[in-house]
Amino acid sequence: MKVINYTDLRLNLKKWLDLVVDDVEELIVMRKDQKDVVIISLEELLLLKKQITCFQVRIVKYY
Repeated sequence: MKVINYTDLRLNLKKWLDLVVDDVEELIVMRKDQKDVVIISLEELLLLKKQITCFQVRIVKYY
């Protein structure tokens, strides 16, 4: 997991987005006087959502 500031993201957007996608790396963007954000690839997001759905189904079946 990499941590960068907003200015660095703007100056090197392609580099950081490539890192997120190619290296399956989460990117935390620190913003001055704002809440920080995380950038992940679409593939990683879809996988996480699938895992959450599977977990929810197991919980419902258990109860």
